[in-house]
Amino acid sequence: MDDIREKRIFGGKDGRTRLFVGSEMGVVVASISGSRVGEFGLEYRTTVRDIAGAPGRIAVATDEDATLLGEEVAHLGFGPATAVGFDGEGIVAGDSEGRIARIDSAGREEVGTAGGAVTASDGALVGTEVGLYRLGDRGLDAAGLDDVRDVDTNGTPLAATGEGLYRLGNGWMELIDGDATAVASDSGTRRHAVVDGQLYTASPDGDRWAPVELPVDETPVDVAYGERTYVVTASGTVLVEAADGWRHQRLGVRGVVGCAVATGQ
Repeated sequence: MDDIREKRIFGGKDGRTRLFVGSEMGVVVASISGSRVGEFGLEYRTTVRDIAGAPGRIAVATDEDATLLGEEVAHLGFGPATAVGFDGEGIVAGDSEGRIARIDSAGREEVGTAGGAVTASDGALVGTEVGLYRLGDRGLDAAGLDDVRDVDTNGTPLAATGEGLYRLGNGWMELIDGDATAVASDSGTRRHAVVDGQLYTASPDGDRWAPVELPVDETPVDVAYGERTYVVTASGTVLVEAADGWRHQRLGVRGVVGCAVATGQ
């Protein structure tokens, strides 16, 4: 599928970052310069269930298909999807029945079926309602945990579950107890999670986690990284980390499920 390579989205002009926010109304794209949110608008009108970014690419899971965004929308032929993520050059998609497939330039490979709805995907790890799975040479391998809400594989894998935030070490080790709904990290020292509706950030070594005070009384749902750290709330507010706190801008959309950037992290 040549579209996997051809439909690419790059950062905005003049050093601006384009932040893609998935919502029940569609994908809103906000142009961010430094800590300031500039122009934004609804560019892709479809109900989004999940959104993921990689350098040069943005993918969304919708009720119609797993889709790669670009100057033209590339539907990947998976069917209705609940989660989507990147695994190298490939895209991993899952649905409400637990079906998981990997799609790349060579085509679509049906990996297998998990025991519950697919909720998250990143790298070779896929989260479901009944636990975590790893994409192996012979299909899916159970990887522990339960009720997985989000997963991140940048560096040491992290998983957000209904029982808490976990890090993979000698097995899965709990970092924060509570209802964890989102987790993100970059290739450096930035790590964030949302537990019980509270945003947390980690120390550079990842061992200590502390709550982050935001200037809005709204529930954060996702974090993305570019030049700065970006947070989006369920009510559609984008927050950008600045040297003296957070700048924020209301986008005017409902049912936000996540955010992503297509620049390097």
